[in-house]
Amino acid sequence: MSPVAGKKRPIFRYLILGCLLVATVTYEVMATGFRHADWFGQQRLWKPFFIYPPNKVTGQSAGQVGFLDVEAEEAGLHEGDIVVSINGRPLTGTAILGEESKRPPLAAFCS
Repeated sequence: MSPVAGKKRPIFRYLILGCLLVATVTYEVMATGFRHADWFGQQRLWKPFFIYPPNKVTGQSAGQVGFLDVEAEEAGLHEGDIVVSINGRPLTGTAILGEESKRPPLAAFCS
């Protein structure tokens, strides 16, 4: 009599492990595509700085600049600068930044 006679294979555990493997590989491929978009024939999304969303608690209607890239500093931006508008549109929320950043490169960032 063999030692495994009467035992079932842990198929449910194999299914869970398979799902975890698929999720992990999917995440890693997406993360690699974000970091190295040129490997996948896509243009890399370049964000020279980060704009904090308008602060509704203090009533501040403009975003504050933070996490500057070297190119943004060379262009004259400083940490803590206040962005009032982008391409003439008042900065009322983060959606405005997203919409304006889809325009031609660097034309969107400047007021």
